[in-house]
This record gives sequence, structure tokens and C-alpha cells, in this order.
Amino acid sequence: MFSTERADRAERFFEKLLTHVKGEWAGQSFALLPWQRDLIRTMFGTVDDRGIRQYRRCYVEIPRKNGKTSVAAGIALYLLFADGEEGGEIYSAASDRDQAALVFDIA
Repeated sequence: MFSTERADRAERFFEKLLTHVKGEWAGQSFALLPWQRDLIRTMFGTVDDRGIRQYRRCYVEIPRKNGKTSVAAGIALYLLFADGEEGGEIYSAASDRDQAALVFDIA
């Protein structure tokens, strides 16, 4: 099933509450790119029969400089503050400590 309400809520979180923190867009609102919008809406709008978010893991493989780190930080923040799951845990994995720190620093 798909919940337009839940997909809209996640999309609004990004576009109304988050801003870019680095580079030429620093301080500007987080306008989702088409692939990011599709990812967010699918991840958070797809629910099971009980209305619970269906996807628990997400693997994204996109070329460099397309906003993967920023969207990953936004997803982590959404899950931490706005998803409504009590006691939820957020993990982010990378090939080394410096790479892992990128998402943490942006969040």
C-alpha cells in the first residue's frame, strides 16, 4: 500500500525544515532532486496493511556529487525526530571512519 500522507510528510520535512550546510548551496532550503524525491516518497510512503513503514533498509548507488551524503543525513534526522518510532535506532555504514563521519557531520 502507499500512503500519500506519509510520503508528503517526509518530503515536507526535507524541503521545509532542512537546509544545506556545505558548498554553494549552504544555508539554502533542501530542494530535493528528482531521484531524491522518488527515494524519500517510496521509503516513507510504502506501508504494510497495518500502516507501518515497509522498508527498513535502503541501499543507494549513485555517482559522486549527486547529494547522497546530504540525503542520507536528512533520512537519519527524519528517522530520529519525525518518524514516530519510539526507541528507533539509526545506523550509517561506510568504508572508513572519515567517510562515515561525513554523514554525521552534515546531520
